[in-house]
Amino acid sequence: MIKPLSYRPREAAIALGICERTLWALTKSGEIPHVRTGKVVLYPVAMLRNWLEQKAVNPPMEKQVEEWE
Repeated sequence: MIKPLSYRPREAAIALGICERTLWALTKSGEIPHVRTGKVVLYPVAMLRNWLEQKAVNPPMEKQVEEWE
């Protein structure tokens, strides 16, 4: 099975655990990474992962240890 490079809006909302309305609000404000190709809006998987990690309240332990040194 081929892993998708991007999600359509419904898939992205499900993957993030948010409703589509919230996803659209984030898209419209430019807060969430997305790509427009004509009328189609796509959400690159790698960029969504990075965005979500940056939004995390507590960064991964590896990053915390590096900051302490």
